[in-house]
Amino acid sequence: MDTKGRSPTSRGSRWWYALLLLPFIVLSAVPLFNRIEPRLFGIPFFWWFQLMWIPLTACLTALVYFMAERDGSEGDAP
Repeated sequence: MDTKGRSPTSRGSRWWYALLLLPFIVLSAVPLFNRIEPRLFGIPFFWWFQLMWIPLTACLTALVYFMAERDGSEGDAP
């Protein structure tokens, strides 16, 4: 049992951390979004697609943080 009264096997799932790979994988596949059309407010797709991932990545990071905290898998110090 750990200091919070949970056994190591009762700790939450860590699959939430896999969501942090999503922005890395998508933005590493440049040939998939290396084009001009469709434009958004005159901004080429290449640029607005990358800029869209800034708030999405922040939301994903917050989601992973809160889910890991809820599950109790945030890596407590001994």
